[in-house]
Formats: sequence, C-alpha cells, structure tokens
Amino acid sequence: MRRRAWLALGLALGALALLAVVGGLLRWRQAQWQHAEGFDLPAPRALKNPLTLWATWYWTPTYPSTGGVPLLDTEEHPLGLSLPPEQFCRAAVEGAVRIGGQVYTFAGTGPHKLTDCKPYWPQMPQAPYVRFEKSDSAYGEGVDDYDLVPYRTVAVDERHIPVGTVLYIPSARGNPITLPDGRRVLHDGYFFAADDGYGIGGNHIDVFIGVSNDCPFPWVLSRPDATFTAYIVDDSTIKEKLRRRHLPP
Repeated sequence: MRRRAWLALGLALGALALLAVVGGLLRWRQAQWQHAEGFDLPAPRALKNPLTLWATWYWTPTYPSTGGVPLLDTEEHPLGLSLPPEQFCRAAVEGAVRIGGQVYTFAGTGPHKLTDCKPYWPQMPQAPYVRFEKSDSAYGEGVDDYDLVPYRTVAVDERHIPVGTVLYIPSARGNPITLPDGRRVLHDGYFFAADDGYGIGGNHIDVFIGVSNDCPFPWVLSRPDATFTAYIVDDSTIKEKLRRRHLPP
C-alpha cells in the first residue's frame, strides 16, 4: 500500500514537472513569435494621402563567431565575438546580427574602421566603423525603442515619412509570407515606420523581412524606378495595434 502511495506521488510530481516544462516552452515560444502574428487587418475603407515609393529589403543574419573582425561596443570594448570580414560588413549594413542565439544591434560608429568593406559594399562607407550592443529583442531594434517586426517594420527617411507612420501598400495585400514559426499567411498590406538607416532617403523605404534574405514581396525590386503607391493610414485603431506590436515584450 505504501509503495502504491509513493508511486502515485511520484507520478503526480512528474506530471507537474512536465506541465511546468511545457508551460515554459509555450511562454518562450509566445515571446519569441508574438510579433509575427496578426496579418489579418481589414483593408482601409478609403485610400488617401498617397505616396510614390520604391523599396529595398533588409534582414538579421545568423552567423557563428568564427574569428576575424571583432565586434566592439561604442566604448571600443570587445564584445567577445568576431566575424569574417564579409560577414562583419553584412551585419554592419543590415544593422543587426544573431550570434549564438544572441542578437547584437547597431549602437553607433567608432573613430576608426575595423575592416575594409569596399569589396562587399562599396556604397556603404560607414560600414567598417559600425559598433554593436546586445539586444533583448528577437531580431534587433529600430528607433525610438521599437523592436523590429518581420514583414511589418519599414525603415524610412524621417524627413519624408515620420517614425510611427502606418503605411498601407495595396501591392502587398495578399502576398504570401512565411512566418518565423513556419505558418504561411497572406499579408494584409500594412507596415509601420519604426526604423531608419544609412542610404534611406526621400521616397525610398527598406522593408524588414526577419532572418531570411529571401524577400517574398514582388514589388520590392531595389530600383528607384520600380515605384509603387502607398497610403498613409490615419485609422487610430490600426495605428495603435501596429505601434503596440513594435513595443518590447
């Protein structure tokens, strides 16, 4: 009888432990992917405030720390990681990099360059001077403490499109995208201006697509002559939803 009681107690404790583990995994997964959900906003009732734009895309690459160019912070202290020159330059151009599960994001520039990026990105002379810092976000950070959100965030020229602006791009509505958890959904056409960047000027926007360098948007052609129409959204409910989605957890 005593053995049965101990066995029952052991099974109960084991079940509780399993539930705790599962609950922890679910909470981690929710935090990891919470920004990727909700591409089901309704189309605007009316389209107004049109803009003629063209677009490029950017992403957060994932690399191992394999030696080469050290990552430094803005105080010129080593972060204990290093990348081959081409990968370092790519991380500098994209503004963030994931190494060993940790995201490091753009923190500023330093007084001297760390490598030569001309063979890879001759149009980005500031890349060798980029300094990094640790980020608590899943993909990196934009401006004004906003997190980057795959397929939602756009980097803009703040003189042309203020940070916090919501854009509706009809060409994006219905585009199939693959979310970080593997689900395929149709994009609803809305984007949130939460970032800026070198080389982003005038009617040029840069669309953040997550950790893949495979852009799913056929209207993003990386050419100034490949323009499309976007509309500034003034619906307060939609603006608040997208703003909240870009806030840290």
